[in-house]
Amino acid sequence: TCLFKGTRIVARSGIMKFSGIILAGGKSSRMGQDKAMLSLNGKPMIQHVSEMMRGICDEIIIASNNPEHEHYGDLRVADQWKDVGPLAGIQAGLQAAQHENCFVISCDTPFVTIEVLSTLASHSKNHPIIVARNNDRIQPLIGVYTKRVLHKITAYLNQDTSDRSLRTLLEQSDAHIVDFTEAFNKAFENINTPEEWQHWNILLSETSEQTRNVTVTYYGMLAEKTGTSQEQVTLPGGTISLRRFFEEKHPELQLQTFSIAVDLHYAEELVANEIPTKIDLMPPFAGG
Repeated sequence: TCLFKGTRIVARSGIMKFSGIILAGGKSSRMGQDKAMLSLNGKPMIQHVSEMMRGICDEIIIASNNPEHEHYGDLRVADQWKDVGPLAGIQAGLQAAQHENCFVISCDTPFVTIEVLSTLASHSKNHPIIVARNNDRIQPLIGVYTKRVLHKITAYLNQDTSDRSLRTLLEQSDAHIVDFTEAFNKAFENINTPEEWQHWNILLSETSEQTRNVTVTYYGMLAEKTGTSQEQVTLPGGTISLRRFFEEKHPELQLQTFSIAVDLHYAEELVANEIPTKIDLMPPFAGG
């Protein structure tokens, strides 16, 4: 079980620190231009991924040869092997990462949520690689890769062979697969073609104009800080960071540690089209 505490993941074994690796070095051949920098609902796709990962990672590493991508991370690392696919980006990111555990996300999956990453993280103790599966499709570029596989990936890349596929790495590395239900379908959408990009821009522009009214309950010291135990709040449409929203609404919360539950499930963000029944803001429980 993993819970949020600020920007940390808290497991039963203690605080788990993660590095975030965003893969942005692909050729974008189907899109015809750099996918990472394409505007989606007003900001580049790579920015969507980076902002989401900021809520759960200590550092953001951009695996890319393009200097334009530097702005969206703390560090940009270039591939040491050219034209061999995403393994080179994963290798460069793992090599540069400060922490043992690294979230690896492709820049063309802008709808991945913190809830997906925290679920993957809850399985990371005993496996060198943890990746998602949705609708019977394994998602090797949405997962947790540990430094334990860095040596194996480097050896693969040094081999004079055409088989440098992620699937082979997963099969030979005791990778753990975490299944996600249809409720998470949007989180695993990737944008590879101009048609897909146009479709999502139209859809997001429509949903971003909608607002959502929800009952918010503040517990313990949070009620004291905000001056209320319960209030009706109008949330903007589109995908939003709940922590950022409430810290802007109540600046006195910025120095507080608290967890957020949406309809009794821990969450750090609300995705477009999601209409919650209630939201609870809770301080740390006594003794934990």
